[in-house]
Amino acid sequence: LAISFLTIGIAWPDPQCKDNQHDQCRSTYYIPYLITINTVCTSASNQNKTILLHSILDTEDPYLWIAIARVESNCNPNARGQAGEQGFVQLMPFWTEDINDLTPKTNILRGEQILQYYATILNVKTTDPIALTAYNQGPTAALESKNKGIVLPYNSYADNVLKTYKKAKDIGEFYERFMESNTGMAE
Repeated sequence: LAISFLTIGIAWPDPQCKDNQHDQCRSTYYIPYLITINTVCTSASNQNKTILLHSILDTEDPYLWIAIARVESNCNPNARGQAGEQGFVQLMPFWTEDINDLTPKTNILRGEQILQYYATILNVKTTDPIALTAYNQGPTAALESKNKGIVLPYNSYADNVLKTYKKAKDIGEFYERFMESNTGMAE
């Protein structure tokens, strides 16, 4: 398989590589994520795409976090919102008070914890529009809907995330299958 990392526009310095021979020793594990990020985050800089790749690898569903980063911050780890939200997934400051060094990776991992918290209290999956709406609207709306036994009406945010998630997952899974069937190199 002749996919050049220069072709997809992202430099990835793999820590396993020696003597700066990156093209010969890159793990095929990253390729579907790299291509997905490059496709979904078209206006992001190559540096921000690389930072996003580093940041999503430890999540349970990297494609979901690519989608959320795209909708929340246009894949910008330095994004700041009007109400103080910050980072790829636009965390409110009260969610990060206990973090001394809020890196892009901890930004996404904390976002994952928050979304899982909402999904748990609302008894839904993290990809459910209701959990995504709670993530977007905050804890007050989520807890009120749970306490009152009403369904939180979801907004366009959830639709945008789910549409981007489907696109990201379709692209990534296509390249995963392509690599498995054509190269036998996929991990």
